[in-house]
Amino acid sequence: MTKQEHKKIKSLKDLKDFAIQAAKKLSARQVICLSGDMGTGKTQWVRFFVEELGGKLASSPTYAFHHQYLTSK
Repeated sequence: MTKQEHKKIKSLKDLKDFAIQAAKKLSARQVICLSGDMGTGKTQWVRFFVEELGGKLASSPTYAFHHQYLTSK
């Protein structure tokens, strides 16, 4: 089953809030796919998301087939 969420982000705070909400909803073994033009905030979103889950480093999702982050949560 695929569920898509679309959010209109107007500020860095909106981006962080959205990443934190997503991190709280995530279950084990779920996959997140990000799509967007370069410079739209995907890397920053991933950084906020990984940070919320207790991780430290996050890479740009652009050009990556797969990134795996080990976190404390």
